[in-house]
Amino acid sequence: MPRRLADGRDAQGIVRSGAGALSREAGSMFIQHDGRGSDLIPGPKRPVRPAPAARGEPIRRRAPSTAKAQRASANPIASRPVPAAMTLPSLIGVIAAAVAAAIAATAAYDGAVPHHALGLGMALALIGAVAAVLHSKRSLRPVAALNQALEHSRREREQAELTASRMAAILEGACDGVCEVDIDGFITYANQQCRTLLVGGGELVGLALPQALPVGSAAAFAAACARSRVEGEPVCFDEHLMPMARWVSVRVMPSRDGLVISFRDITTRREADQRIERAEAARAEAERKLLDRSRLIATASHDLRQPVQSLLFLGTALAEGLRDHPMAPLATGVNQAAEALKLLFDGMLDLSKLDTGAVKPEPADIPLGALLDRLGAEYGHRAEMCGLRLTVVGSSAWVRSDAVPLERILRNLIENALRYTVEGGILIGCRRIGRDRIRVDVLDTGTGFPADQAEIIFEAFHRGMGQVDGGDGSHGLGLAIVRRLAEALGHGVSVDSVPGRGSRFSVELPLAATVTPDRGARA
Repeated sequence: MPRRLADGRDAQGIVRSGAGALSREAGSMFIQHDGRGSDLIPGPKRPVRPAPAARGEPIRRRAPSTAKAQRASANPIASRPVPAAMTLPSLIGVIAAAVAAAIAATAAYDGAVPHHALGLGMALALIGAVAAVLHSKRSLRPVAALNQALEHSRREREQAELTASRMAAILEGACDGVCEVDIDGFITYANQQCRTLLVGGGELVGLALPQALPVGSAAAFAAACARSRVEGEPVCFDEHLMPMARWVSVRVMPSRDGLVISFRDITTRREADQRIERAEAARAEAERKLLDRSRLIATASHDLRQPVQSLLFLGTALAEGLRDHPMAPLATGVNQAAEALKLLFDGMLDLSKLDTGAVKPEPADIPLGALLDRLGAEYGHRAEMCGLRLTVVGSSAWVRSDAVPLERILRNLIENALRYTVEGGILIGCRRIGRDRIRVDVLDTGTGFPADQAEIIFEAFHRGMGQVDGGDGSHGLGLAIVRRLAEALGHGVSVDSVPGRGSRFSVELPLAATVTPDRGARA
């Protein structure tokens, strides 16, 4: 017989009603499976659809397919319906609620609750609260992920805006002009340099490109833009912008939204190129005139050398015939003037040949000692007549050079030493330099010259101070011929001088490549 409480209520009915409420409360915490096995979605109870019999419909049963029947027979456990999935916090909450309901029912039944049962109920209530909190945190995870994605997107947008502002500042301060033209031909952006080059600083955005360009340049820009669009490649050209009289280097590049055109001011470079072109033309004209003059001098000198040579022969014969005659000194003066004229023509002819490139060196192995001995014997008598002593230090070395130009170089150096030496003497010797070169020195005790004139003395028609003959026998061509002949042969020429003590002129020569028994190797 059912037990009743003091107020007459049925105790078992109260327990059953409490368990039913508990079941309904727990049902709202179930997690129903979505059919894909990936998400667990909490939700309320689904409405129960009445059975077909309750709706007055006949019950129709569909036979399972053969494949399903085979799978069901092979694995009866897998064929059972899968219950709705439940999360761990929800399960804990259901158990705690069930035990708490049982304790409440017992209290209602007995009328008193023991202390240990009351503590257990409080503990279970606390467990249920913790489970509810965990369940709420799990439900808020998608919202947190969405907020994190939104924050990341905001930071990316701020970074993009910062980069765009930085690039805009760079373009505004660039030395090159830059503008952007859309597909319709209108300017959508132009930096400060572009505005300065095209319109002197005015506004360009919103204008069609032909309106922003000088009238004479619109056709060139239109052709370049059309070509860049068709080919899809950058097009470069130079244009003279009027009326500002500025040269610009233009580069047209296709872009996704139209064209990007850059301008670089090259006015200074073009003006420098034009000055260089004018200078090159003037230099070429001067060289042509110099070459014509050198050819004229060479022709005239060659034609005049024969009459001067005849004059020397006639003068010598006249001096012999008038040996004891009072007019003999006059005949000697005529011979000296003719000799000076011959030297002048020879020097001019040599310079003209060097200027026109008529001198073609033909290197060969030359016995240096034989050449020096011959020159010493030739100029020794002349040095004695001037009260000087000429000394030649013999050498057994062989050098690689052209004999005729080399002899002319040494002759001019000896002539220069005799011309500027008043007393003392002249020494000609050689000194080895390394293993494959030798230096020929011509030293004198003449007047010398300052160090700052070491290059000037090699210029044509330059005559130094302190000549023995007062300068009447020199035309300033001897050392100029030495320098040019040495350059043509590839030989080096140097000079050292001390005013009042003398000078040393040196010619550096390469030694012959081979040394045979009849050739000495010692300088």
